[in-house]
Amino acid sequence: MKRKIANAIKDVAFFNTYGGNPVSCAGALANLRVIEEDGLQDRCKVVGTHNIHNLKALQKQYPEVIGDVRGAGFMVGVELVTSSSPDRTPLDGVKVVKVVEGLREKGILVGKGGTHGNVIRCQGPMCATIEDMDFFAESLEDIIKAGL
Repeated sequence: MKRKIANAIKDVAFFNTYGGNPVSCAGALANLRVIEEDGLQDRCKVVGTHNIHNLKALQKQYPEVIGDVRGAGFMVGVELVTSSSPDRTPLDGVKVVKVVEGLREKGILVGKGGTHGNVIRCQGPMCATIEDMDFFAESLEDIIKAGL
């Protein structure tokens, strides 16, 4: 199997300075050990589910602003729109940046993406807690209430 994998990229230019570096491998193994020993994957499932629940509650409360909440675990997208109509008109890019910057000012780093640039991409760290996710949802709601 190893030969099959190695041969799969033989016709592709591939170079990686850190590939196979013993120090990098030791660091990666240490990280994997902590993830397993501390049960971080299971905790992320619980905390991530809580976050999605919070965001879906906001979507129900503000359907004219949050068109969709999608994702799994700590990788979540929040689609920002201008109406709750079936076509879910994307929120203007300037206003999306206002939301991203408003969250940044509260210490929350998110990205923006999606075909129309109106999806807030939330990728919290594995150490995030339920309280952190509550703070995120509360902060997003504060920004929505302040007006977009």
